[in-house]
Amino acid sequence: MSTETPRIHESKRIIKNQIDGYLKDQSFVILIDINKTSTKLLNEIRFLQKDLNFSMGVYPRRIFLLSLKESDPKAHEILKDKIQMQNLFIIGKGNPIKLAIELSKLEIQLPAKPNDSASDDIIVEAGNTGFPAGPVIGVFTESNIPTRITNGSIHISKTITVARKNDSISVALSNVLTKLGIKPIKGKLNFKAGYDFENNLFLENDVLVPNINEYVNTLKKLVNNAFKLSIEINYPTKENIPSMISQAQFKAKVLANKLEYISPDTIQDLISTSVSKANLLENKIQK
Repeated sequence: MSTETPRIHESKRIIKNQIDGYLKDQSFVILIDINKTSTKLLNEIRFLQKDLNFSMGVYPRRIFLLSLKESDPKAHEILKDKIQMQNLFIIGKGNPIKLAIELSKLEIQLPAKPNDSASDDIIVEAGNTGFPAGPVIGVFTESNIPTRITNGSIHISKTITVARKNDSISVALSNVLTKLGIKPIKGKLNFKAGYDFENNLFLENDVLVPNINEYVNTLKKLVNNAFKLSIEINYPTKENIPSMISQAQFKAKVLANKLEYISPDTIQDLISTSVSKANLLENKIQK
């Protein structure tokens, strides 16, 4: 079987040499789905290259995979099925997760297109739309937005929620929102995967950009469960000693009361119990 490097056109070789250089000097690659990334968001990323110390590019799949295979066959084998369609390649040094989290914070507001999913509830405020009365009012009606004509202008009668989070946006509603200048769609990066060359680690998108709140909540539950377990098995730690002492004091007091053991801590309870028993006995005798 031939193992020769496939021939590529000189113009593409220039691109390959650039990729070769990046892969040689850098320690990770992150794949981003460029089909779902707006030009404005791409420009935002470009501005961060110097500050966050990474390079970016949109390279032909075949050329990038060729460079990757020569540079790191194991990474090539793992990533070749992930590198489909057009990708934005983020190549850098250091911690890929830290960089991905920083980039995931980038967000821009975009106009709604038909069949987009609402990022949040979409609310249209009451008031003057600025549109003169005319056929355009039919678009509002089609989207179930109440209107009235005041002084020749179309007014929205009341504030209304026109779509809930994750609702599919209709053609008519996207038209209305665009006319009103409302941009309800959050444009964010769609991370596909990553690879850490230094540690030979494949990084799924949920590892690259973890749900921090979910991790924190899970950690809190684990800590709380460990705390409860340590008390149940009487395993003393710096954190649970106050609770264990308090629990032991409570159990000791309950036991002392049951045994009618007189002490400064039990005398009041024992007197109250004795009085209650005496009253109960007196009531029975009188009957």
